[in-house]
Amino acid sequence: MRKAQGAGGTTGRATSTGSKSTRPCPQCGHATASDSAFCEKCGVPMMLWQLKLSREVKGDASSNGGGHPLPIIAQDLCIGCSACVNACDQKVLQIVAGKSTVLNIGACTGAAVCAEVCPTGACQLTGQGSSRRVEVPQIGANFETNQKGIYAIGELGGLGLIKNAVNEGQLVIEAIKKDHVRREGVLDLIFVGAGPAGISGSLAAKEAGLSSLVFEQGSFADTIRRFPNRKIVMAEPVKVPMYGSLWISDAPKETLLSVWQTIIDSAQIAINENEQVLGIHRNGNDTFHVDTAKGSYQCQKVILAIGKRGSPRRLEVPGSQLPKVMYALTDAAQYKGSRFLVVGGGDSAAESVIGLANQEGNEVSLSYRKKDFGRMKDRNREALTRAIEGGRVRFFPASQVLEVAEKEVLLQRQGRGAERLPNDFVFALLGGTSPNEFLESIGVSMVTKEVSVTA
Repeated sequence: MRKAQGAGGTTGRATSTGSKSTRPCPQCGHATASDSAFCEKCGVPMMLWQLKLSREVKGDASSNGGGHPLPIIAQDLCIGCSACVNACDQKVLQIVAGKSTVLNIGACTGAAVCAEVCPTGACQLTGQGSSRRVEVPQIGANFETNQKGIYAIGELGGLGLIKNAVNEGQLVIEAIKKDHVRREGVLDLIFVGAGPAGISGSLAAKEAGLSSLVFEQGSFADTIRRFPNRKIVMAEPVKVPMYGSLWISDAPKETLLSVWQTIIDSAQIAINENEQVLGIHRNGNDTFHVDTAKGSYQCQKVILAIGKRGSPRRLEVPGSQLPKVMYALTDAAQYKGSRFLVVGGGDSAAESVIGLANQEGNEVSLSYRKKDFGRMKDRNREALTRAIEGGRVRFFPASQVLEVAEKEVLLQRQGRGAERLPNDFVFALLGGTSPNEFLESIGVSMVTKEVSVTA
């Protein structure tokens, strides 16, 4: 762990001149050079506003005025499997930070093989070229959704990087405290989600003298806990409220979790772990009732800091609590030379199996409780069948996991005895509830936005 000076500082800033175009900083209004990474007055990273101010995509955006279709990457769907990169002879796409990215759009011939081989549908054909498309809540520059008093930050808002989430947690409090009036006997804020955005926001709220409570359906920083047991990098310092400048570089996830725990303990932040929020209801006096599995709470404003993966169904067997058991695959490219068991029979399982099998040196097995894949998209079923028949994936139909151990898993197949498989990682992709269902229940609208990768 290292403390660094000048988090959000001058690195990457541009100096505005009379010949350069400027844009107002949505945080302080200062005219800042368009190519500047940070506001030249308040130091806020300008990229945080890029998605908030990007245009909404409506209808079919696949036409580019008569030219051939061009690829874009929906990065919230991309798992970094490299299938599109390997399929393109013109080197239009590259893997950047674990995601496929359009970097050489001028070389695109419109062959469309990238979209054909993409296992998740992340590679889409459109006329916009060097852009990416994400689905996010309808949101303003102050992070407020279409529902007055309900805000969305972090991964849900489309920017899942730790440093971005930490910054957004602080910025939403800056926006709220400008005209907030406290009420006796009512919490000022409730945070739903205790990831980097929710923790940062609750720290900033306490620093601003606002009362808050944080609810987390699992453990705090659950997204970070789901990272693999590999090294993660925070390449730039980030300012954490009530702590200061923080830079954790080239360290395992356990180090980052330990730092967060220290910060939470020292600031005495109230986090209700293992308490899922079930509903949010507006009262007639501009307050909210937040209902959880354990009680009901009243507050003035709600800040949604949940992830985009929803609530996954868990693998309920001995050993399922081990760190090697995960419930989402976000970056297949970081796994090489390892032994995997994927559990499930839906599209997420198929996409993950294909992505992992595309990486060098991996041994991939698939366990499914049924004999065939009845609830899978045709494209995924065909790609998975080819991988199984080609010997790249070992399939265990009509099977179930009995136990997970450090270096193996115990698998039971119908009509056969139990079998032990050497194993490094288990991905249990058993479905779950989408966060969109929860958002719809509280009236928050979702929109699709297209963001230039060069902006």
